[in-house]
Amino acid sequence: MDRRILLGLVIAFLVLIGLAWLLDTNASMPAPTLKPGSITATTAPLWSVDSASLNLIRIEDETTGTKVEIQKNQQGTWVVMDLTPVEADQAAITGDLANLALIPVFHDYGEGLDPAEFGLAKPSFLLTLKTADGKSFSLEIGAKNPTSTGYYVRVPGTTKIVAVRASVLDPVIGFLTNKPLPPTITPTPTVTPTITPTPTITNTGTITITVPPTAGTLTPTVSGTPATATITPTVSGTPGTAVPSATLTPTP
Repeated sequence: MDRRILLGLVIAFLVLIGLAWLLDTNASMPAPTLKPGSITATTAPLWSVDSASLNLIRIEDETTGTKVEIQKNQQGTWVVMDLTPVEADQAAITGDLANLALIPVFHDYGEGLDPAEFGLAKPSFLLTLKTADGKSFSLEIGAKNPTSTGYYVRVPGTTKIVAVRASVLDPVIGFLTNKPLPPTITPTPTVTPTITPTPTITNTGTITITVPPTAGTLTPTVSGTPATATITPTVSGTPGTAVPSATLTPTP
């Protein structure tokens, strides 16, 4: 590859990196005035707290006055302190504790800056944490940076302004519009089976039983003129013990 082309690609790459850095570190809207070299990239935490010792999380909207407070009760369960305290979504709170107990800073802008340029003259939100031993930690939250990857923040009573990742603060700020309550479980309806009764089939009909005479001897008694008489034999009694008889119907 031609060396001039390669050099041009390297320069273009460096320019892109510089633009990305400026967009991510430029302080608010409008962009703040920063002294050369005043921005320090860092991974140091804003504070370090044992997450197991936290027993209160409170987020307040400084513009509307809305606040949401979550406390850990004596049983170790996180509860949303509303008009009537209700159990919070334990998984949601537990997932946020690690970040809140060790809030990582990714840019340190230093001191002596105009808070208004960072949205901190009148902070948008105030985050407060408390521990079981009575310690309290607060954080004023200002504007987001131009790329919305972080918030400009400072500890109340100090002048140092730093940036914290939006992924750390957005979940707890979201409590103001969506309280961390357990998801609503829709019960599965109980299906009552329909039982179709089996029809009873009744056989109807006429059964004819012919019982031949098996006992006795048919001895008709004939009176009148035999040539003009009709003899009709009949059988009565239980099969096997029937006694035959005959009826003589004379023919006129």
